[in-house]
Amino acid sequence: MDAVLSKVSRIPTYEVISPSSVAKKFGLHPSQILKMDANENLVFPLEFQKKILYEIIREEDLRYYPTDQLNNLHESLSQFLRVSKDNVIVGNGSDQLILAIGLIFLERETNIITLNPSFFTYKLSAFLNEAKVKVVNLSSKDFSLNLHDVFNVLDEKSRIFFICSPNNPTGNQFNQKLILDIAEEFEGIIVVDEAYVDFAEGSLVKEAVDQDNIIVLRSFSKSAGMAGFRLGYAVSCEENISALKKAFPPYHVNTLSLRAGLKIIQNYRIVKKVVEEVKRNRENLASELKEIGGIRVFDSKTNFILFRTNINSEEIYNSLLKKGIMVRIFRGNSLLRNCVRVTVGTEEMNKRFVESLKEILPWT
Repeated sequence: MDAVLSKVSRIPTYEVISPSSVAKKFGLHPSQILKMDANENLVFPLEFQKKILYEIIREEDLRYYPTDQLNNLHESLSQFLRVSKDNVIVGNGSDQLILAIGLIFLERETNIITLNPSFFTYKLSAFLNEAKVKVVNLSSKDFSLNLHDVFNVLDEKSRIFFICSPNNPTGNQFNQKLILDIAEEFEGIIVVDEAYVDFAEGSLVKEAVDQDNIIVLRSFSKSAGMAGFRLGYAVSCEENISALKKAFPPYHVNTLSLRAGLKIIQNYRIVKKVVEEVKRNRENLASELKEIGGIRVFDSKTNFILFRTNINSEEIYNSLLKKGIMVRIFRGNSLLRNCVRVTVGTEEMNKRFVESLKEILPWT
């Protein structure tokens, strides 16, 4: 038992604050809470989401385990991506896929490479498999990735290199040629997390199918507004996908999520329309933040914006929270000192956020 507890103690906890707890703490009504801290797509029309959910409930018999539903989504994704269905596997969110990749490719004393700053779950995949974590720091100037820094960290025990592109929480997209140059030299697996790629340009899906050491991850949570359904998928060569299938129990994704994913693909014109609206809102929000002064806004290819202020980000975070606005800050990471990440919301949400921020900053 002590050995188990020792292993668990190495794993950091990912803390999530609920809107209801914020409302209760500051005496606000839940409807007053503006949730802009988790990169959820609140531009996506709720009415359409409810519509497809009602359709699924009418069409499905939930007494059965999902079998045809999984096969149908794999088939639909393969047509959507123009790849073989043997090149695709669905997971219960990208998180499950990340952990499955760790389970298949990691063992004790091996290591993963991840970027700093980047997404938390990559490190979790290492901790759970008793592997080590090696970090490549992004540029403190613009969060760019230096190829020389990467090759300085790689060694014979490196098994997986996780690259989130566009990157969370910095928002920038890395050069595809740079990623392919790493893949050419690296003997392990390059996992390219493209959760936000619909808000950016270009994808490595084709390369993931053609090469044997690239896995691309995609999510329905961001552009498709399906965070609550927990649905993602991986694309890679047939050998890698076949290996990943062994990491999942039967029926690992529920019927509602599988059918929702299928309906989203069938109605992808709505996703495209939403993505364009998010991009417009992103540019408008970035422009308004730049006009405030005392703020550096980093370029974003995602549905969120990262900016740095001249005052302590903790003060901004707490002051916004009192006003019922939830954003994200990054304690303990020097590269993100005084940085705030805010989700790009609807025009009304963004307006309330900017007005509240102006009330907080002492020079406005």
